[in-house]
Amino acid sequence: MPLNYSFFYVNHFMFLNCLVEGGGQSTTKKKAVNEKRRGRNKCKKIAKLKPNEKLQIQFFNNRAVGDNHNVFARHLGIIVRNTNMCPVKVHKWADIGDKEKEHMWAAVTDSFTNENMEAYKEHVLDHMKELWRKWRSDLLRYKIIHKKLTLKAAYNASPPDGLNKSEWQWLIKEIFSKQEFKVKSLNYNPFSFIMCSEI
Repeated sequence: MPLNYSFFYVNHFMFLNCLVEGGGQSTTKKKAVNEKRRGRNKCKKIAKLKPNEKLQIQFFNNRAVGDNHNVFARHLGIIVRNTNMCPVKVHKWADIGDKEKEHMWAAVTDSFTNENMEAYKEHVLDHMKELWRKWRSDLLRYKIIHKKLTLKAAYNASPPDGLNKSEWQWLIKEIFSKQEFKVKSLNYNPFSFIMCSEI
């Protein structure tokens, strides 16, 4: 049975109107202070590598498989979140320069090896693009929607870990407040749609 998207539009619109009138936060009870939170993404296995030591990675259908595939995927996620390597203030992945992408690729090959590693470069970068786009959507979902904030309230709030104030405000103003991004978020997950006026 197809989803009735009008239901999601109406309910999110009503929900967010309440947030705007209430100053940006819901009046519902706050979650317990001791609520478990997801920790930062760490690769202990890579941190324990000796100088010049690398992890073997295997590929099947251009995707990492084998014993180290989870560590590999986690490492890619860390790279795309590292603003020293992967710039935040870009509208799309294609806007990231070749120099930055080479820097990210070097961070991959510094820790992983395969006899045909270079042959998988473009496929790995495509995977990183997927992770990068998902990370942006997750920032909207977990740092704004789940906290029941309006974009305006989030804009003035402290930035998430790993981002400075300027980067966070740029994301809200240039990405999250744009209709195109809202529509993509709805297509990805109807419950993540957010109907807010632009900053």
